[in-house]
Amino acid sequence: MAVPPRPKYQGTSRKLLLAFDIGAAFIKLTSQCVQRSILNPGEVPEIQPVTRFPSQEHVGDDSRIPTVIYYNKDGKPCAIGAETLKDGIETDAEENNWSKAYWFKVHLGPKTIATMASCDEIPPLPPNKTVVQVFTDYMRYLQQCAKDYISQTHGPSFWESLEDEILYVLTHPNGWEGPQQAAMRSAAILAGLVPDTVEGRSRVSFVTEGEATLHFCFSKGLTINANTNDRSGVLIVDAGRGTIDVTAYRKLSDHNFEEISIPKCYFQGSAHVTSRAGRYFDDVPVLKTRFDQHTRHVFHRDDEPQRIQFASVRERDPAFNIRAGRLTVPGSVVATFFLPSVSCIIEAIILERRTAHLPIESVFMVGEFSASNWLFEKVRDAIQPLGIGVFRPEDHINEAIIHGAVSFLISTVVNSRVSRRSYGAICCQRYNANDFNHQQKTDQVKFHSITGERVLPGSFSVILPKDIRVTETAEYRRSYRMFKLNPEDFNALDDEVIFSYRGANPNPECFMDEPDQYTVECTVKADISMVKPEQSISYANGRVRVLYQIDFDIVLLFGLTELKAQIAYMDNGVEKRGPATVLYDNDGSIVWDQGPMGTMESQKIAIEKISGGIDRLVPEKEDLEGTWIVQETDLKKIIRRQGVTIDKRNAEIQDLKAEYKEESSRRMELGIRVQALEKAQREATEGADRERMQLKELKREFADMQQHAHTATRLLKTRTEELLTAAQAFLTTADECSGADFSKMVAQLNDDIHHCGFLMAEAVTEPDALEDIPEEGIMKTVIKDLSDIGWTEGQIRHLRSGILEQDTILFEAMAQSILVHWCYYIVSSFCYDSRTMDRYFQELWDGIVTSS
Repeated sequence: MAVPPRPKYQGTSRKLLLAFDIGAAFIKLTSQCVQRSILNPGEVPEIQPVTRFPSQEHVGDDSRIPTVIYYNKDGKPCAIGAETLKDGIETDAEENNWSKAYWFKVHLGPKTIATMASCDEIPPLPPNKTVVQVFTDYMRYLQQCAKDYISQTHGPSFWESLEDEILYVLTHPNGWEGPQQAAMRSAAILAGLVPDTVEGRSRVSFVTEGEATLHFCFSKGLTINANTNDRSGVLIVDAGRGTIDVTAYRKLSDHNFEEISIPKCYFQGSAHVTSRAGRYFDDVPVLKTRFDQHTRHVFHRDDEPQRIQFASVRERDPAFNIRAGRLTVPGSVVATFFLPSVSCIIEAIILERRTAHLPIESVFMVGEFSASNWLFEKVRDAIQPLGIGVFRPEDHINEAIIHGAVSFLISTVVNSRVSRRSYGAICCQRYNANDFNHQQKTDQVKFHSITGERVLPGSFSVILPKDIRVTETAEYRRSYRMFKLNPEDFNALDDEVIFSYRGANPNPECFMDEPDQYTVECTVKADISMVKPEQSISYANGRVRVLYQIDFDIVLLFGLTELKAQIAYMDNGVEKRGPATVLYDNDGSIVWDQGPMGTMESQKIAIEKISGGIDRLVPEKEDLEGTWIVQETDLKKIIRRQGVTIDKRNAEIQDLKAEYKEESSRRMELGIRVQALEKAQREATEGADRERMQLKELKREFADMQQHAHTATRLLKTRTEELLTAAQAFLTTADECSGADFSKMVAQLNDDIHHCGFLMAEAVTEPDALEDIPEEGIMKTVIKDLSDIGWTEGQIRHLRSGILEQDTILFEAMAQSILVHWCYYIVSSFCYDSRTMDRYFQELWDGIVTSS
């Protein structure tokens, strides 16, 4: 099937497109590329490379330059890119104590990639430099190189007319996502490529190396699924210097493609082959460099020895297989350097074949590492028996990524991708007692802080499941409801964190089931002040709550190479959208934990890099005898000297740590003792104050009780004398009076008793008297005495509450009852000799009681 022509540019104004492919490597030959395309309205865009860089010794199609920066001790760049290829640059760096930044791209990679390279192989960043700062310096250099080249080729006015609207596309490995893209965009802004505005940020796009490679293969006319009805796929294997990127696609009838499996990224590129060879050579830099530049590319048989020319032809040492300055290495040994990378690619293809949505029909291998005949043949021999064809382009496979990146931005051919993992938010879910899964988590049930409902916190609300095809325009949304007690609290959704689940469960529901499998992807921040809160009533746990709620949807778009977000809400029955900002916690960079030998290893790697120019420096020396021995001895001395210095510094650091730990422990103990003493003193002072207050209060209460007791005694004595006098007068008069008169006097006595009870009630209800209501101990005595005359405990206790409430009826009745019994006692004491009189007075007394 013929490849359709590239469409004409549909824009209304001319634009310039620049693509940067910043590669990663262990040694100096790994490169970056810059390509460009001038977009003229109505014309088919052409993709052209930037082929000339400052200090580059050649001009031509090979536009690769080293991804290396030298910094001086002030942190200023001294040499970048092609400038680091100048003769004598290593000597300048050593004499001026420059720091070397190389393979810095790997520091930006995500920490969660299972196939991440060993941190022991990764050189540290220069002192006081972050990975974003290094990227910024390198992008600024690339921008200047592109500006100089285009200005020289098309004229300065051409660049100036398009400078403010340049479109940029940056490539990155398959495993990179939002945090890494955000860091690279920040570097582009700091480098001055685009302004820090919405429009400026939109001019920076990203494409994975796997997808860029597909565009390259497609644009070169490679046969990719010629029969679109067989529902089969093609696998793109981009074998580069640092990584192996694997992506599977299916070609559609409209010449577009869709991903049919989750892209993978493995750190087993050609630089790892060189690294393993370096360890075999005891990390002798010149041998490692010669192997990488010559031997690795031509190796194709494991039964033929490989000879590495590294010294003068006069050098020989049969004991070490060195003749005429060449080291002989058995082919079987060289094959072991390739074995892990070969096995990685084979296993990756088999894994994609098993997990892809459609069967894999063919594999295309591109990238610098794919040029190795040994690698290609081993992969082909292992995969073709599975019914899968293995192919590679004939030429320019080094340009696959950068060429494909420009093609991607001009006219992308991928319209759907596969979600890498499950994405969602952590929220509360209403507890359902009938749900079996909820029943298993009853110990986790909480009450919502606002609604009071029973909820299961930590529920994972999936917005986009894993391994789902996602088109560029497809939206994935989930509805949420937010509650507040105050409607003014709805201002911004600045804490909605988007998580990703990386485990094997196809339907993750609870964060606490596998907390180590969840990763914070980003935070979605959106202004929700335009959403009108609605008042609602919640009834839970016997309480009625008035609260406010808003309903909204978080909308995520995963189809593009970047995550985008929106917030959706209803306004009078019409859905409205508000933009949301996707924020990342950091730049996604990796901070390698360098152990005690970290600096030593960094120095060794730096020495290996510096030694890359030895093969050019040796022929210029007058004395060629013993050159290799001198170089090896000098390098070993440097390494040994650095090791001694590091050991000394490590010992000093350990001593300082021990002193600091001892001083910290002593200070901590002293602080604890001071706090204990202060607490004891504070408690003693508070206790003494409380005791003084209690003593003062007891003295006041005792004085008041004495005063009240004296007053009550005096009143009782007066009332007793009055009653006795009245009783005596009554008895005396009774002897002298008739029965009628006697009855009249009894009625008068009743009136007096009633009036006396009223006066006693008034005295008791006075304000001063109310403070002297008997305590519980006195009440028990009163209850005992009054029970003898027929009063119950309940009546007596009710009598007390009645006095406090100014209700004296019951008290007057009690006083009258006491006086009547007292009168009876007095009268009966005068008539103890006459039973007739006693009976008479008993009847009289019964009448008095009845009339009272």
